[in-house]
Amino acid sequence: MSIKAQAAAKKPANQINRRIISECLERGYDNIGNFAEDFLDVEPHQGQRDWWDRKTNDGIIKSDAGEAALSCANRWGKSFAAGVKLLHHAFYQIRPDQYNFDTLGRPRPYKAVNVAMSLDQAMLAWNDAHRLATMAPRFRQFVVKVIGAPFPCITISNAPSGHDRILSDIWARSTAHRAKFLLGKTFNFLNYDEAAFDLDGESIMDAVLRMRMADQAGKIDLISSPNGKNWFWRFYQMGQTTDSYYFSRRGEVFENPNVSQDYIRRMMKSMSPTWVEQNIYGRFAEMATVFPAEAVMRCTVNQNYGHLLPIPMNYTVEYSTVGDGVNVEQLVEVKKSSKRFRYVVGVDLARKHDSTVAIVLQMGPPHKLVAYRELTNTSWTNIYDMVKNLAMSYGNCPVMVDSTGMGDAPLEALQKEPYNLDAEGYNFAGGSAKENLLIELQMAIQDTSVLFPHIPKLVDQLVYYEWEDKKLQTDYVMSLALANHAINEILLKESPETLESPDGMVFTVRRSASGLYVAGSDKLNIDFSPYGDDEEDEITRLAAALV
Repeated sequence: MSIKAQAAAKKPANQINRRIISECLERGYDNIGNFAEDFLDVEPHQGQRDWWDRKTNDGIIKSDAGEAALSCANRWGKSFAAGVKLLHHAFYQIRPDQYNFDTLGRPRPYKAVNVAMSLDQAMLAWNDAHRLATMAPRFRQFVVKVIGAPFPCITISNAPSGHDRILSDIWARSTAHRAKFLLGKTFNFLNYDEAAFDLDGESIMDAVLRMRMADQAGKIDLISSPNGKNWFWRFYQMGQTTDSYYFSRRGEVFENPNVSQDYIRRMMKSMSPTWVEQNIYGRFAEMATVFPAEAVMRCTVNQNYGHLLPIPMNYTVEYSTVGDGVNVEQLVEVKKSSKRFRYVVGVDLARKHDSTVAIVLQMGPPHKLVAYRELTNTSWTNIYDMVKNLAMSYGNCPVMVDSTGMGDAPLEALQKEPYNLDAEGYNFAGGSAKENLLIELQMAIQDTSVLFPHIPKLVDQLVYYEWEDKKLQTDYVMSLALANHAINEILLKESPETLESPDGMVFTVRRSASGLYVAGSDKLNIDFSPYGDDEEDEITRLAAALV
């Protein structure tokens, strides 16, 4: 066998053929898939190629679309697709020819940017672009410099060296504070990551992002998992019309050949239909209303401190603006004793299909998530140690632990040697105890009295939660609900809410979204319309039930 034949026999099936640089430059200009193969040494799947080519699920091509929406499943590869396109457009400086030079004949700056509601999220596609650009031997020579913080930027050129090379920047930026850190900038290409989860996304698009593209007729991509039929859904619908300026496409997980289809189909059997529709098939579904998506997202607005978690005891997050209008989060110690914080830990213990999750809330108002831990497939000793370490890190704070289904064994273990925690149990079983716990959290989220960064598992579990939750992942929801309840218990003890019945009896009560009930009771519960009935009637009805 010849050397050539031996090499061909040993060549991996997915190895990409090398072409001369001039051929690569020509092949890649109008075809992002070719650019990915020739310059970045990666092989995109067909769904990603169709997205770049502006090809709908029905095979219609809108190659000149100025604004595009991709509604895609988890594990489809949207961060990779965005990262590749950022590199391609910056490398070739994709824009109308009349904007290449200014009136004096000088090359205009070219800027591509990945934006999202938090810098953490915006960095995902930017990190993919950075990884691809610096690891691919052929493209590495075009990378001029990389700045990671505080304002991430990849500078690339259209030639390895020489005075005639033209530079382009790729940024990552947050849309926090109504995208004020993007004001005054001009961009040629903008990718809006997880746009559907940005509560102010529609107004940000109208008031800020579109105006940043106007100077040079820039183009905007919106890439997101669906989040119910909100503003992103309305934008997506525009791309389904015959208007050539708007394009939209759906990406389902089965388009990605790197994901095990058998595994996904097995997992689908234990997932809620709504979750499957949106996160497997990329379709828009009517969302559950226990924790409305818009209310959940309000609790994450401007909470961009996820990368700082956990927040040390008696520290808070402050924001400052640095060069290029970037918002930077920094930890600041609260030194005055009168302002030192108190904390609680909520712990949901693992069941058959989920994990043990512990969430630490800093007492407010508003209450603020400052730490969380998740453990899967581990021993009880590891779980107890994790809870102990969290509680001690926050001043040996109170712990509210799920005590459902296993008796008091985990609770007693945490209360006794060697842990000695200030732990209290909450049993979800029987009566309306679980419903009352979740109603308390429902009210806290509706009132924005509990805040947290955009932690994907927490946000997903909240917006997809349904009262019939046997097939749902609920560990983050329940741990947050337990921590919130622990705070309510503390506040109730310190300043109990009482009502006096007509015959002079005084009762400690709680309010919920569906009525008044006696604290600690799951039976004496009076339903009422919180917007319709008179409070005096409510008290009378509650007192009558207690006689």
